This record gives sequence, C-alpha cells and structure tokens, in this order.
Amino acid sequence: MPSELVPARPHPVTTQKKLPASVTSIGLVPDAVSDVMTLTEAAAFLKCCEKTVLKMAKSRIIPSRRVGTGWRFSRLALTKWMQDENKDDVA
Repeated sequence: MPSELVPARPHPVTTQKKLPASVTSIGLVPDAVSDVMTLTEAAAFLKCCEKTVLKMAKSRIIPSRRVGTGWRFSRLALTKWMQDENKDDVA
C-alpha cells in the first residue's frame, strides 16, 4: 500500500504571530517565543556539557541568572557573548 505524503502542520512555537503594539512596546514576550533557557537548553545551544556551562555561569564567564536552585540563560545574551568572544579571537 503506497504511503501518501501529508503536509506537516506548522509548529506553534515556530509560527510567527504579530504581537500587539502594547505588548512589544513594553518588552513583554509570550513564553512561546521567549529566549530564556534552562541549563540543559543552554548547554545544547552552546554545544558543550552542562557541567561546563554551570562552571562558567558560577564563575560569571557567561551571562546567566540564578533562579531559586536553578540557572537561567538568555539566548540573546549568549549569542552576543559568543560574538564578542569571537571578535577577541579574530584580532
């Protein structure tokens, strides 16, 4: 029996929705498009192990925030940090 290709439905997180001006003007972003990552997500984003990311966070080498007993990382801040680090490597 031949299988038919069914078009994939768009993923709700990747589907871009226009946000109201009242939300974007004060900097609020819904969770679906939030750039806040956990330690595990940050390690995957940086392509290194969690232990290394944790050590760098505790040493304040990478931008991070302690939240309760866990850590949170901004995707935008980590991207900027990597770009700034690369500028030092190139020079």
